[in-house]
Amino acid sequence: TSLQNDYEGALNSMTKEGYKEYKSGNVSKGKLISKYMTQGKNLEKESDAKVNALVKEMEEELKANNIDPSLAKEVKDYYYSYKETRRGELMAKALEAMD
Repeated sequence: TSLQNDYEGALNSMTKEGYKEYKSGNVSKGKLISKYMTQGKNLEKESDAKVNALVKEMEEELKANNIDPSLAKEVKDYYYSYKETRRGELMAKALEAMD
């Protein structure tokens, strides 16, 4: 989806920027970790808010059309599951790059 592509792009840019910064050697690992964890959490909060708004809108539309609104919960569950998987992948990649 467009929303997913937007956030994946932002994550990829953040990852590349962090790696370049790490390779420059001008910033300590601790400061880099803190900086990018904060940026990542802010991006996640923004994404969560947009997904939650879309899910709420979806629930309302489903109810208005006499369709089971629990379908929207499946979308939300998928999002949170995907997000956790992606977080794990990014953390593993970051740790590997710092070795």
